[in-house]
Amino acid sequence: QQQQQHPQQPPQRAYWLQRPIREAIYGKVFYGVVLQKTPDHPEWIVTTETCAIKEMSWQHIRRERDKLAEDPIKEVNAMQFLHKWYQQQQQQQQ
Repeated sequence: QQQQQHPQQPPQRAYWLQRPIREAIYGKVFYGVVLQKTPDHPEWIVTTETCAIKEMSWQHIRRERDKLAEDPIKEVNAMQFLHKWYQQQQQQQQ
């Protein structure tokens, strides 16, 4: 279940970049591990959940955005849309 973030609360999840997977047009894609913060532990706990993290250069995006096939702004918008859709699906199943 995804926790809602509140401005006054510190983040409860973090992403630990482990190694680069591949180069991308605007940067690199990394293999990562999800970290979890709990009230019982002052430190981050390493979970078994893995993820891919795409690191992008804002300077490169601004300079090349209209010249290349990928549009990272649209890519982020698509990920945000899918995230909201997934949350709605999860809420409907409860």
